[in-house]
Amino acid sequence: MFATGENEIEPLNKHGEDMSNLLEEVDELRMKTLKEILGILTPIQGVEYLAAAKRIRLCLKQWGKKREQELT
Repeated sequence: MFATGENEIEPLNKHGEDMSNLLEEVDELRMKTLKEILGILTPIQGVEYLAAAKRIRLCLKQWGKKREQELT
């Protein structure tokens, strides 16, 4: 039913490796998409896009922290 000893670790190692590979692929896709977007936009639009994306990430992070404090 349940594996014991080293047999328990092997599936976890495989899962960890698979997750690591997936994260690498996601990062590559994210970078490829960003390059495509910036290739379409003018340089000024590209700067505005990157600045807006950063503001959104910062706002979401602040919102998450505030919400977490409210829930504790």
